[in-house]
Amino acid sequence: IAASAPIWGFPLDDPPIDGAAVATSRGVSKLGGATDKCRMNLLSAWPLITELARSSDGRKMVTEGLGLCNDLRKGEGAELIEYLQYPWFLLAEGNYPFESTYITFAVGPGYYPLPAWPMRVACEGGLNDDLGVRVSGNVSDVNFSISVGNDDLVVDVNWRDSQSNIDPSALSKDAKKAILRLMKGVKEAVSVWYNVTGDQTCLDFTSQQLQQQQQQQQQHQQKKERKKGRSIRHHLLIAEKTRMLTHPKRRG
Repeated sequence: IAASAPIWGFPLDDPPIDGAAVATSRGVSKLGGATDKCRMNLLSAWPLITELARSSDGRKMVTEGLGLCNDLRKGEGAELIEYLQYPWFLLAEGNYPFESTYITFAVGPGYYPLPAWPMRVACEGGLNDDLGVRVSGNVSDVNFSISVGNDDLVVDVNWRDSQSNIDPSALSKDAKKAILRLMKGVKEAVSVWYNVTGDQTCLDFTSQQLQQQQQQQQQHQQKKERKKGRSIRHHLLIAEKTRMLTHPKRRG
């Protein structure tokens, strides 16, 4: 069975709408060979970035923690999260127990191999650790709270909405340390993809680059869909030939 083929995703099988996200999340959990701490730290990162990106001081913290090449600007929080989430599906597609250039050549910089078990490697850059970030509530229903430090920073998440008491200028040293450690862990994780060449010194996030990445992924997905369509037609043809051979009297 091919690694990246959607073997449980055929339309007639009624695949779950969040199937890809579930499989990707599994890769950064204990079940996938990483740790559940990695999964929860990642889960916490997105709402925290959303809230921090609302203020100038918060954007400075995000820029510093993630090691961005350029300062995060007002209104770029959502795009930054897309940029940081972009590699995970690709790492899941190339999550082999050996080095591979399969996915990096298809939509990446070329023949630069991902490490064996790249999703586990991504978690080893700091996200496996207890960073002082806690999650409470119902994660499955996307209704939970994130607290940092001694609860002096709390973000409440309810589906797509979030609200917080974040005032970056008033954060305790422990809370700032926890946030910067989390941001650094995210940076090290996505660098498994973004720095697969080994020559990048910062995360080069720009809106234009994000658009280019999305176009590349869309083209890759379209190629896979065309290939899957040919495969389905091929199997239907084989099935029809088999039926004709086993029921020769029914030939038209």
